[in-house]
Amino acid sequence: DYVTFRDSDDTMPPDASEYMVTTSLRENLDAFYGTFNRVIGDKVFPMSPRDFEGVVNRDEMLINSIDPNFMYLAAACFSKREFWDADMFCIDRNLPSEDVITNVKLVVKCNRIGVYNKAIYNYHLVETSLTSTGKYFNQECFKNFFNQLKSTLKEYGKDELIKDYVRMKEIDSFGFMIEDIDTSDDWYKEVMAYDVSRYSLK
Repeated sequence: DYVTFRDSDDTMPPDASEYMVTTSLRENLDAFYGTFNRVIGDKVFPMSPRDFEGVVNRDEMLINSIDPNFMYLAAACFSKREFWDADMFCIDRNLPSEDVITNVKLVVKCNRIGVYNKAIYNYHLVETSLTSTGKYFNQECFKNFFNQLKSTLKEYGKDELIKDYVRMKEIDSFGFMIEDIDTSDDWYKEVMAYDVSRYSLK
């Protein structure tokens, strides 16, 4: 009835499945999002708790999943199996992250989404992993990611609802994630021309 995902080099805390099942049934959730632990060797570093918990609707969760101040691993999610089909996954894998796009495709199908400060995933940081090596931290990968994200949001009619949050995420990517920025690129020029007067100082 429900499905969750796990990368091949990650694990789940022993009580994660029971907690997700019990909470989802009690609250009649379409999807459950928890937090995750970063694991380096034998040391566990819990993710900082979010400043809210509880049930949200799809539009609230869409904003949260795009907002750079929050992080939602698609793997740290537990949802009804009926929502999943082949179209839920990213065909083009040349992306810095598939989580955001997968989350968008899931959230637009949900009515009740639970957000909890319960660690239900152990994210093992391995030196040879794609994330650790920074293979996808180049500008072209991020450009491809945002093109797919905007296209997906437009497909579901949610592009205007969270346009500002997408733009903040683009700025955040240039500020903290992308290596070797090409200032001659049209996408870079477009992002740098955004009106940021209403955005947070960060």
